[in-house]
Parts: sequence; C-alpha cells; structure tokens
Amino acid sequence: MNGAEAKECINANPGIYFQEAKKTGYVFVCSICENGSGRDGAGITENPQNKGNYKRFKRGESGDALHFIGSCILLEKNSD
Repeated sequence: MNGAEAKECINANPGIYFQEAKKTGYVFVCSICENGSGRDGAGITENPQNKGNYKRFKRGESGDALHFIGSCILLEKNSD
C-alpha cells in the first residue's frame, strides 16, 4: 500500500480511528481536544456538501480524517 492508498483507506473508514460522539448531528469525538466526549457530546461533524471533510467547531478547523490524526500525532510528539 502506498501513501495515497493509505490516505484513501483512512478517509473511507474514519469510524475505525475515531470514537463516535454522543450528540446527534456530530459524528466523532475530536482526537485533538476530545471535544464530544463530555456531557454535551458535540465533537467534529462531516460537511454534507463535501463528504470526507470534517469541521471542528471548537477551533474552527476543518480537514479530512487524516488531517485530524496527523494533528493529534504532532501534539503528542511536541508534548514529549
């Protein structure tokens, strides 16, 4: 599997990598700030006009599943 194929696989199966959020209308718990895991359950949601693109409302950030995974890895690496 090359890099493009890996990216396509991750973006086609985000539920493998992200925990589902509690609140209806939001799909996943943010892997960066864990928004969506609390009482309100809001997290990141998929853009209905652009499938595979997600919006993180807490910070106004958007990107595909791989973007959020990469951001999380960078945060962990920089906190060491």
